Amino acid sequence: MIYLDNAATSYPKPPSVYRELVRHITAPMGNPGRSGHRLSREAAGLIYQTREVLARLCGVKDPTGIVLTSGATASLNMAIHGICRGFHRRGILPLAVTDVFEHNSVLRPLFALEREGSLRLKILSPEEDGNLSAGHLLSLDPQMVILTCRSNVTGHHFPLRETLETLRRRGCVVIADGAQAVGSEPCSPEAFGADILCAPGHKGLMGIMGAGFLALRPDCPFLPEPLFSGGSGSASFEEEMPPFLPDRLEAGTPPLAAIAAMGMGASFVLQKGIETIAHGEREMKRLLAEGLSALPQYRMYEPEYQAGPLLFNHRRLTPEALADALEKEGVLVRAGYHCAPLAHRYLGTEETGAVRLSPGAFTTRNQIQITLSVLGKL
Repeated sequence: MIYLDNAATSYPKPPSVYRELVRHITAPMGNPGRSGHRLSREAAGLIYQTREVLARLCGVKDPTGIVLTSGATASLNMAIHGICRGFHRRGILPLAVTDVFEHNSVLRPLFALEREGSLRLKILSPEEDGNLSAGHLLSLDPQMVILTCRSNVTGHHFPLRETLETLRRRGCVVIADGAQAVGSEPCSPEAFGADILCAPGHKGLMGIMGAGFLALRPDCPFLPEPLFSGGSGSASFEEEMPPFLPDRLEAGTPPLAAIAAMGMGASFVLQKGIETIAHGEREMKRLLAEGLSALPQYRMYEPEYQAGPLLFNHRRLTPEALADALEKEGVLVRAGYHCAPLAHRYLGTEETGAVRLSPGAFTTRNQIQITLSVLGKL
């Protein structure tokens, strides 16, 4: 089996992640912060260790600025809804700006808030050079900007760090969707010019589904209002969630095994080196793009982006037929719309969707060569 669907979830995982999972599934586990006995203390210690490794990975000095969630979708909803509510508390109807390359985990919360009259929404398209206009973004003077660090469709990204920093100084809150970037490129909030960075644990961080996080920059203008309320293990007599991080945004019992796997996966990324992983993934994409360019029956979309997935179509076969044919040869890919409808409209694949190849940290040159050979036969 050749697995080229790492943009959906990474596979395989490092052996250390599997060992950590087995340990936490088979060993007794307590509920962190809910009791004072040994098992509860051990669980709380493991969660704090995970915060520490994620803080090192993201360049966050205080581990309490790492808020653990059930995944990137939960993190993005928490950030978008929570910051919008924060502006409302200040009597501001925020203007939110995003772009056509966003995932539905960004678009759908924004559409919902727009429908209910909680924000004004502006969606931008790249200009002729493939980038958003920095001047246009500044002229809009938004209160919220939400952008992906790397498109899950083509790897598209925007060199807007200085522009976003300017907006931050004006009081704008910048939210970064790091789902496709964290684990394979430097990923501090500052690196993206963001106040809040959202990411899952099961993609570039090599964990399993069920855990994610958001990292808050210390000078974020204000904390998001809680999206969920419930037990926090602290300040139990308060009618609202505690005012301090991470308890303010962590309601309910955390998924301990998934958090442990995410922490071990993040440790693997740090040990292997983000630049090493990034170099390997870029090289695999380069080989795929070069190989496909020699096959006239295929059309690629924005292959110039060095990192991230490669999107393409066969000129006669549907994406689904092509994916099925590849699977029969042992190559697993994704076909369809990839939860990014506006990106497909922008790329001209709205009617058909497209096939996505996404190498990962364990993809080899031999696997790429076999894949290209299969595509050549098809």
